[in-house]
Amino acid sequence: MARRHASVDSVGRATLTEVLPRACTFAIWWNSWLHGTASLDDVVDSHTRTGQQILATPQGNQPFPVGLIELLTEHQESRSMWQARVVLPAPGHVDGLPAIPGLAAEAITAGQAVIFDSVGIVLVPTIDAHTTWKTFSQESSLVDPTTASASIRPEQARWAIRTAIADATTLLAATDTAAGRDAISDSMRRVQTELDRFTWPADTSPEQRATVLQAAQVLAIATTALHHDSTVHGSVNVTAARTQSLTDLAHTARRCLAAACSTR
Repeated sequence: MARRHASVDSVGRATLTEVLPRACTFAIWWNSWLHGTASLDDVVDSHTRTGQQILATPQGNQPFPVGLIELLTEHQESRSMWQARVVLPAPGHVDGLPAIPGLAAEAITAGQAVIFDSVGIVLVPTIDAHTTWKTFSQESSLVDPTTASASIRPEQARWAIRTAIADATTLLAATDTAAGRDAISDSMRRVQTELDRFTWPADTSPEQRATVLQAAQVLAIATTALHHDSTVHGSVNVTAARTQSLTDLAHTARRCLAAACSTR
């Protein structure tokens, strides 16, 4: 079976292949468990729905996320030190990733990573017949989590995505073919359908759910419009400025989605 990483188009833009990336699903449930509002069984169940999960460490492979609990025990830090933060990087946009050798390339290929800032561990998933979470570790390389996501913190994501929605509406209006607009509408419906099926922790706030949905929809608009534009030749609306605006919009949406999924 082919690996399902983030796809990268001809001009180097990354497109996530899942509406809610595995890193986001993990962080949402893991952080709820850390704060005592979800059980470990809940965390395990949220991952086994997508198939077998494996934690790959230098010491060997272990079941995931149970193996992560063993790592937590080995480090002997309190559970509160293991807050998970999501980064959804793309080529040219790796803000929020620690400077660990080899990490950026792996995270860009996957389109996602989970960072435990306080303990110096990063997880990057590879999705194949099962999901393998590769571990990176280097405490001295850590960045300040309050500035790691390029000025969009969890509490700011809901406001940042509202501005992005206005930008997305303007760019959507400039899509000059019915086929392009239909493709964008289809992608937005897919986001809504997938997130309607997602099981959220009981303590998830309506604001967090709304921000995740809006960020995922804006990301779908931007990436679908970019793909459509790349197939339309000679259109007056497919300009370098429009392409850059859509690329920037996708970057903002990824940061907002990552921040919204990292909150607790």
